[in-house]
Amino acid sequence: FFYDEVLDPAVGSSFYGKVGLVILIMIGARLLHLFFDILNQIITSIISAHIVYDLRKTIFNAIQRLSLSFFTNRQTGGLITQVNSDAASMNWLFSDGVPFILVNVFQMIAIIVVMVSINAPLSVAALFLVPVFVLCLERIFFQSKKLQNKRFASRKSLSSLLADVLVGFRLVKVFSKEDDESKRFGTRNERLSRDALKASMFVTYANPAANLLLQICTYLVWGFGGWMVISGKLTYGVLAM
Repeated sequence: FFYDEVLDPAVGSSFYGKVGLVILIMIGARLLHLFFDILNQIITSIISAHIVYDLRKTIFNAIQRLSLSFFTNRQTGGLITQVNSDAASMNWLFSDGVPFILVNVFQMIAIIVVMVSINAPLSVAALFLVPVFVLCLERIFFQSKKLQNKRFASRKSLSSLLADVLVGFRLVKVFSKEDDESKRFGTRNERLSRDALKASMFVTYANPAANLLLQICTYLVWGFGGWMVISGKLTYGVLAM
């Protein structure tokens, strides 16, 4: 729009030469987007805080109604970690996850409609590469989920041990079991460190690989669009959008 409608006199647009007006419109649109983004964050934060409060209360009441055998086979620290982590996960889901998904879905639909209305062949070329990129991301997320689950299980195990030992530390001191507890702690701490390192290393390799794939797809679309510009089937301003 800026190149074709504002800077190119051959188009004969009513916006030609009105650089200041167009820039003010762009700034106003950006400020409006920022306002609604902040408003959305405030609303979702308030809602998620109430949801997490109710969730913790519901989980605690549900735990109180369980039988004695349930607590016999489980560590207290594990239950504490699970209650807190589940509540934190729900907080992330409602404050970040769901709004992010909904906003991006609506944005994607709007972008596809605008792209097709501007230039259908270039839009088809761009959308043709989307399944390839999504398939690669799905494989990356699947492997990352497995590694994150292992790290979560290791962290839960370590937290369970810490909670149980600290609660009953008097008994540990009475029976001189400090060395045994140190060995147990060292084993679980080492497992958590190993799982966390694997997850972090995978992210270190996976994110650049995904970005590289996205850049390759972008360059392919740019190449096809450049061929259309050279052939006179597309203007540079439309391609730059």
